[in-house]
Amino acid sequence: MRTVGIDLAAQPANTGVCVIDWQAGVVEHLGRNAPGGDDELVAIITGPGVARAGIDTPLGWPDAFIEAVTAHHADRPWPGDDVDPDDHRRTLRLRLTDTDVSTRTGRHPMSVSADRIAVAAMRGARIQTRVRAVTGDRSSVDRSGTSGLVAETYPAAALAVWGLTATGYKGAAEGDRRAAVVEALTVRSGLRLTDDEVTTMVGSDHVLDAFICALVARAVVDGATDGPAPEDLERAQREGWIHIPDPQWCGPGGRLN
Repeated sequence: MRTVGIDLAAQPANTGVCVIDWQAGVVEHLGRNAPGGDDELVAIITGPGVARAGIDTPLGWPDAFIEAVTAHHADRPWPGDDVDPDDHRRTLRLRLTDTDVSTRTGRHPMSVSADRIAVAAMRGARIQTRVRAVTGDRSSVDRSGTSGLVAETYPAAALAVWGLTATGYKGAAEGDRRAAVVEALTVRSGLRLTDDEVTTMVGSDHVLDAFICALVARAVVDGATDGPAPEDLERAQREGWIHIPDPQWCGPGGRLN
């Protein structure tokens, strides 16, 4: 059984990719997405034995944002005229899962409708379409992550619930902090990492985030993440849902620090 982690950026050079073979207990693939691009990501997600791919990018947009933009595009009145403007704009910026993650972890996901992450999400939407085309199965992509091949992940929130450094580990000068994160995740996952793999993650926060996404993907498979409540499932299937792992989750052979 394999899980995939993708730290998706607008460009392949800034996109990290990780594939874990859990039966062998090793990282099978680790690095950046250049020059493979979308073709490589789709092939990896739909590859043999892949149970889930954790993708660090919003998989959808807020319902209220789609409704407002659709109305404006059709030259109909902008909705929300009868409510407080700040409150209405908040519904345009934040998905249900964004608010849920903020409340439960103290981490604040970027807005897919108001921040630059929207460009990566556009790439992610294209990849979702291509995964469905390759598999010939529309159900292969369920944005709620409760079924199918993909699940939305948020590395900083995962690190926070695992009691690890969730801020300050990104950037060229933060290798020492990344090294500490990699060491802790190695113990928790029970995986055997090579020196080269450790060096690669210490050298790139994009690749480290991809590794974290692959771990969370395994937690999704294990049923050890918080999915949407039944009453929120339909909305999550449109907007996407960030899967936050159980604080006690460990991989096979892993242990808590």
